[in-house]
Amino acid sequence: MEDKIKPKVKPIITAEEFQQIKSDAEAASEILTDERFKFFREYLRNQKEIIVSDFVNNKIRKTTVIDKGEIKDVQTEYAKGEQEHELSGKFKFIFELIERFQWYVTLYEEAKKAQENKAVTVEGDPEKKK
Repeated sequence: MEDKIKPKVKPIITAEEFQQIKSDAEAASEILTDERFKFFREYLRNQKEIIVSDFVNNKIRKTTVIDKGEIKDVQTEYAKGEQEHELSGKFKFIFELIERFQWYVTLYEEAKKAQENKAVTVEGDPEKKK
């Protein structure tokens, strides 16, 4: 009966992959928390607030843009619906970007925890050689 039970194989990642996960997490964490990237976080927050304000205050209107040419002027119209779709896509992208940065941080934390609990093997682990 014991012969039929297969042993569970631990996942294996290389030291280079683990180091890449760590460096990605450090960079993402820096973007999310470091004072140096405060301007970036404020920009994203302001863009979200502008989009919400435009929707709530019904500021999205049909727009006509006229490009003056040497021979002929070109007139382009943007419907209200098109602009709403574009702004909602921009709004969604901002959230996806922030979630992606948080995912990198979480991925490293989970990988580190799995390594400590011996649930994953890191081949050529430079930390074990020390």
